[in-house]
Amino acid sequence: EFRAVMERGAVPEEEMYRTFNMGVGMIAIVAAADAPAVVDELRRRGQDAWLMGDVQAGESRVSLV
Repeated sequence: EFRAVMERGAVPEEEMYRTFNMGVGMIAIVAAADAPAVVDELRRRGQDAWLMGDVQAGESRVSLV
């Protein structure tokens, strides 16, 4: 479990997100206009799927909002 690694290893949360995908698994980056249809199709095929966020220009780091 990621929480155990973070607590026992005294790893800061930001470092956890930078290093691991935090249990998300595979990510598909698609055009925003296509995202709802992609999620629907994945769910139709029995996969857990959800909209996770968007990609923006920035400082080359993960930013959780």
